[in-house]
Order: sequence, then C-alpha cells, then structure tokens
Amino acid sequence: MGTGLRMTLAGAAALVGMSPIAAGAQTLASNLAPIVASPAPPAAMTTVSATPQSPSVLVAQAPAAAAPAAPPNCAGVSPYDNYQCLDAYLGDDIWDRLINYYKLEWGQAGPPSDPNSPTPRRAGWPTTPQTTPPMPFTEWPYGGANPIGVTLPNSIDSPLMVAIANTSVGEWMNENHLQLYGWIDPGFNVSSNTVRPGGNAPIAYSYTPNTVQLDQFVTYFERQADEVQQDHIDWGFGHR
Repeated sequence: MGTGLRMTLAGAAALVGMSPIAAGAQTLASNLAPIVASPAPPAAMTTVSATPQSPSVLVAQAPAAAAPAAPPNCAGVSPYDNYQCLDAYLGDDIWDRLINYYKLEWGQAGPPSDPNSPTPRRAGWPTTPQTTPPMPFTEWPYGGANPIGVTLPNSIDSPLMVAIANTSVGEWMNENHLQLYGWIDPGFNVSSNTVRPGGNAPIAYSYTPNTVQLDQFVTYFERQADEVQQDHIDWGFGHR
C-alpha cells in the first residue's frame, strides 16, 4: 500500500510540473513512508500521535533519580575520624550503644563532632573558658540559667539519649528537643578516724569515716531554648 501511494503522488507531481502542490505531495509521501515501515518505538519511550496521517513524535521519559550515595566503609574507623560511622560503631541494641558510647569517649576531651550540626554559638561570642568533662554540659554551668548566645536544643552530651536515638521514643524526643540525662557518683573513704558519724567533719562527702556511700544521683529532664538564633522567640523548661 505504501509503494502504490508513493507512485500515485509522484505521478501527480509530474502532471502539474512540480508546482507547489506537487512539492507538498512529494514531501507528504516522504513523511508517510517511514511510518508504514518503521518498527515499534522502544519500550522506554512514549509515542504521541497528533493525527493518523502525521509523523510519530517521540517524547523522552524523565531521567531516573540519582542513586543515594553508598554508605562509607566503617570497618575499624573511629567516629572521631568519620562521624558517619557513629551508628555503625555503636550498634543497634540499647545496652550495646550505651556501653560503646562510654568506651568511645573514654580519654577524649569531648564527643565526636557532627559536621552537619548547627553553629554552636553566635558570631563573635566569647569561647568557653574551660572544658566541662566529665559533666555533660557544653558550656560551664553557673546554676539556674542557660548561657545566652551559646545554648542549643539537643546539645547535651547524653549517652542515654545516644543509646535510645534509634528507637521510636528516642526519635520522638529528639524531634521535640527533649533530653533526659544525669549522672551517678558513688564514693568511699578510708580513714584512721573511727568516730561515726561525722568523724571526718568538715569534709563533706567523706563526712563519716570508712564508709561507701552514694554522693550524687542527678537526673535532668529538659528542653533547652535555642539562644543562638536571633529570628524567633524560643522556649524551654528544665526539671532536676
């Protein structure tokens, strides 16, 4: 059918002496020829036909989304060298994560640094005069208040919060900037004094000689206000 159609159009063109009508007929014949003989379009392309007589128009599909970056190889890599390896180092179980986080920070001046964390203090703000280990605070506390310009939500270095970070409760608390942390501090003393109680007065924690006692058991539950930003009013609370 395609061959007969081309012969008819070519004959008509010869009869009219290649007039504009004949030239249009010849062009139409050239466009129709590949439609009849062309194979089906590739599966990855979408075919849109304006009319049965018009040439097919191929529309390319949208490119596929780029694949996510492969996780780093964290075998033997410390989170202090590559923070992305922190979860791989800690593990999945709550107790494993708690113990491994204590092991990670043992002998270090502070926790590993997250390169994606917010700026910890306002520009030009004075630095902390001294570090706070083993206390979990990011700034040296002076009691009953948060330092303006350097307080951020979720900024307390809490092994407990790290341990539960991959649980539904931990994720909810992090999203709402709630933190639970504290410390346990037992102590003992050996003394030549045998007066009980108060033989070692006025020494506070070793007040009674030759005893083992719980010196401190402190828990904090709080939401710290973001006092680094300057574009909105933030709020917080704390309970000890």
